[in-house]
Amino acid sequence: MFSNKYIKKYLVKFRYYKNYNLKIFNILGSTNDYLLNIIKSSKIRKKKIIFSKFQISGKGRYSSKWYSGKNKSLLMSVYYKSSNLISIKYFNFITGYSLLKTLSIFNIHNLKLKYPNDIYVNNKKIAGILIYVYKKKHIIIGIGLNINTLSFLPLNIKLFSMDLIMCVNHNISKSRISALIITNLLYYLDFHIEQEYNFLLNFKFIINYV
Repeated sequence: MFSNKYIKKYLVKFRYYKNYNLKIFNILGSTNDYLLNIIKSSKIRKKKIIFSKFQISGKGRYSSKWYSGKNKSLLMSVYYKSSNLISIKYFNFITGYSLLKTLSIFNIHNLKLKYPNDIYVNNKKIAGILIYVYKKKHIIIGIGLNINTLSFLPLNIKLFSMDLIMCVNHNISKSRISALIITNLLYYLDFHIEQEYNFLLNFKFIINYV
């Protein structure tokens, strides 16, 4: 079951998310675009985490298309407001590291961050990251994770792709993995700010970085 209720059930002991508004949509053009439009309209009042079960206009790097069948991928965006002028590269590192930490919980091996935007397993892409920075302080962190997507991907994309079901050979709760990503991402965002980037300056020596 994929719902706010079940995600929050897994997050019950994690304090950071309580500062965020959590919402799941059945369909959006793009989770990043949805948050960006709210920011531009000045209607955003609280940090947000949004999910969509399906995206019509999902994007990858350089506006390439992100393929996602209905309920076949984890599609999410996080709105984070920073009081500091932080380079976008730090958010790419934080998000990439958070995804690596999350996936490693499931004993997935040969994980790598292909900086700045992609997570690979055995040299095949399993997740993508897309960061927007608006007016230097509004940060949108977009994440797409392949859950059970290989069956419908075009052949030219499928040959270079991986999904979570293929990695672990069993079903995984989408709510649980969503909660794990939120937990790791928000923790490292706070850790990042508190440590004044010292941790991130050494990131490439800590993770599988290509």
